[in-house]
Amino acid sequence: MEDARNPHSEPMNDAGKSLIDSARAALQRGDLSQAMNDYQAILDADPNDIEALHFVGCRWIEGGDPARGEALLVRATHQAPDDPRIRVSLAASLSAQGHFAEALSHLTAAASATPPYPIALVRLGRLQERMGHRFEALRAYVVGIGAAQKSGRWRSPETTPRVLHDEVGHALRFVESFARTYFEEILADLRSRFGRDDLARVTDCVTQHWVRSVRRNQDATQNPTFLHFPGLPTTPFFPRQLFTWMEALESATPAIREELREILSRGDALQPFLSLSLDAREEDYVGGDRGAAGWSAYFFYRHSRGDFEHLRRCPATACAIEALPLVRVEGAAPEVLFSVLSARSDIKPHRGVTNTRSVVHLPLIVPSDCCLRVGGLDHVWREGEGVVFDDTFEHEAWNRSSADRVVLIADVWNPYLTTVEQCALQELVPQISRVERNLKIP
Repeated sequence: MEDARNPHSEPMNDAGKSLIDSARAALQRGDLSQAMNDYQAILDADPNDIEALHFVGCRWIEGGDPARGEALLVRATHQAPDDPRIRVSLAASLSAQGHFAEALSHLTAAASATPPYPIALVRLGRLQERMGHRFEALRAYVVGIGAAQKSGRWRSPETTPRVLHDEVGHALRFVESFARTYFEEILADLRSRFGRDDLARVTDCVTQHWVRSVRRNQDATQNPTFLHFPGLPTTPFFPRQLFTWMEALESATPAIREELREILSRGDALQPFLSLSLDAREEDYVGGDRGAAGWSAYFFYRHSRGDFEHLRRCPATACAIEALPLVRVEGAAPEVLFSVLSARSDIKPHRGVTNTRSVVHLPLIVPSDCCLRVGGLDHVWREGEGVVFDDTFEHEAWNRSSADRVVLIADVWNPYLTTVEQCALQELVPQISRVERNLKIP
């Protein structure tokens, strides 16, 4: 058992330390009676010892004396108000007696712990569900499941303690049921237009999105930060032959580069790439000598919104862009830009939001010692030779030269999506984003 003693307690003498060691050893071998005797002796010496209050309180509750046990747990919460484990134990007792409002208060406090305490969130969700607060329950379940998975837990029955199988399983079933019910009306409309069979993967995508432990990606290195679409082949770099438009894009390189040079000649044309990202921190993305200025951009599209003045100034670039199968999703995509990576700068390893898109790079200015790494595979840009990759694989880039590197970046649809699936995603992704914002799901 981890040390949960009151940090404000008087230092233990040798006898006290011996009792703690004895109690913990008894717990490890399953001797609850001996552990109870030892923890009670600790309380006799220090009535505010958190570890002893927690254990003895829980034992009294389990033994049929909830009032006595809760009194000890309440005392423990006063000593350690930020310890979510104590509040979860107290809430379980209160809830079992029908004191839902009090239990809700303790679970809400436990669920706000940093780092997140997943079982507190799952039990908060169960209580909110029981009280008829379905949206609140959904948020608690999704955040709790996500927090556990980030630490490698609850990804399968094998990574979930047996004692939690029922609770975690219920949370997963609730989330899946919610997704099916909530989006059924939208999916029904899409099916009436496109057919059920053609939307099978879309339906699975929407359902599984909420259940973060059931992403069916075939490669563990592929991990979108927002939306995983099941059933797509997984590869860091896409085969060139999938993109019939690539040759036309490459042939426009000289004209695009000329427009780029005109933009670069204006000292105020670029902006830091992260300047419009509210949730992005410079230190998480950019390294090297120049900090945020090391990665700058000239946007043609940003989060689906076109910059028509920038497009007007670069007609050849605009023509090449509009010939691409750009991802067009309200508020999300495409992003199209001149991406400038300054000398002696690097873009740190990170992942993209969804495997429904592919990222195109058309290299325009590439000095020596520059590289793109995707899923552990290195690609050296060559001016005028396009490359397309899946940015949901961890990827990074660096420029170790003494000159700037510039590529044209554009978001296009994953080539393995059907036209029907693309149309459906255009309608569904904004709906999913809206629900998550309303629920405040991270």
